[in-house]
Amino acid sequence: MKIFSQVVTSASSGVWNYSNAIDLTRYTDNGFFNLEWNITGSGNSIAFNWSGSSSSTGTFTNSTDTVIKTAGTSISGPNGDGRDFKSFEPNLFPFIKIGAQAVGRDSAAGTVTTALACTLMVD
Repeated sequence: MKIFSQVVTSASSGVWNYSNAIDLTRYTDNGFFNLEWNITGSGNSIAFNWSGSSSSTGTFTNSTDTVIKTAGTSISGPNGDGRDFKSFEPNLFPFIKIGAQAVGRDSAAGTVTTALACTLMVD
């Protein structure tokens, strides 16, 4: 079941850009979480993580344990087309945000123009 979907068209290199808070209270007891993505463009890679909080407006925390994917590119994934997914466990936080960060730069001095679509699925 899809519980979140977002398209990001640009991001700054080295800066995490986060989604709005996603309410997981209906899913955390028995949910298997997968983040799916589709990366298009070239010249940079994308890293994904999640950040958890006990409330939708609280302080969201992350660490090295919250990294979902590093170095995703438009030619990564099983078919070499930028589409891939990875399972993760959000440590029973009732609210999370999904973050994406550009790693590297294209020709537009610090702005990455790679388009990426993210979908959070729960089974």
